[in-house]
Amino acid sequence: MITSMTAPDQQVYKQYTSQRKGASHDIYDTDDLQQVQKAIGFAPKFPVQPLGKYRIERAQLQPAAIYLGEKDGKASESQLLNMEYMGADINQEGIYQFWFVQFKDANLLEQFKKTGMVLDGSTEKRTGKASSVSIAGKEVIKTEVLQENASPQLLHVSYTWAEQNAYYAIGFNLVKSKNNPDWDKNIDQSALVEYLMKQQKMNLADPK
Repeated sequence: MITSMTAPDQQVYKQYTSQRKGASHDIYDTDDLQQVQKAIGFAPKFPVQPLGKYRIERAQLQPAAIYLGEKDGKASESQLLNMEYMGADINQEGIYQFWFVQFKDANLLEQFKKTGMVLDGSTEKRTGKASSVSIAGKEVIKTEVLQENASPQLLHVSYTWAEQNAYYAIGFNLVKSKNNPDWDKNIDQSALVEYLMKQQKMNLADPK
């Protein structure tokens, strides 16, 4: 349903999956996005079709504890916006899937930096060496590329950066080519990160 949202004020329907404190909530309409803004502490970015070829599958408000691994304390009270997108076919090389996460918890940013935590959509924590790279003139923390044990053709890599008082992370699931040794040179990871950097935050007070 969320793929049909062409403007932030277009009402689709509202149905939270749960009202329990600390639970994840699906995002469907402007009312939900206004709650997201209150929960994460800033107006979110909400790209529906990045670069014109990736489609949004799901958006959720989630507790930061999912990534921090803490059940109590401030971490469990902090929340983030997690958006899932689909790209290439699983049988084709390229970006198969990615997650765009927005949050304000500096502890979560440090978690990404110190552990090299990789976003891959699973509940299992994967970590790898993290290094600093520059994209569009901004410092970005990039993890090393990790290989999926069960599926050698599936790879994972994440990028994290700060913008003023907000933090952003993007985690890619990549499909490796069996026959092209230079397959990764054709994957627009940096272009997608730069695209998301340049996206404007939503104006939920006066949506257009």
